[in-house]
Amino acid sequence: MSELDRIVGSTLLGLKQENEYLICTFSCGVVCAYNPAIVTGKNECFINRVVHSINYKQGLSFSIIMKSGAKIEISLVDTDYSGSEAFCAKFNCGVIVVE
Repeated sequence: MSELDRIVGSTLLGLKQENEYLICTFSCGVVCAYNPAIVTGKNECFINRVVHSINYKQGLSFSIIMKSGAKIEISLVDTDYSGSEAFCAKFNCGVIVVE
């Protein structure tokens, strides 16, 4: 089990674009995407909806899939990095995951 699995079963409370970053606030913590992120689905398919699963593909993408089928996909492709991190997940329990 990955530390990122903590997101599964949590509720997405907020989703906002701030400059070039995407900030996802969950009931379990916050994920901030620094690399390009694609949000697939209508707004009502995200807010106050439960995360069904995650999909981590080393060097390709990190996806958060909602029970509604909507998806947030963060690029992990080398050429998409504008800094040293693609995303950072900070959980309420104190665990931090940086990719």
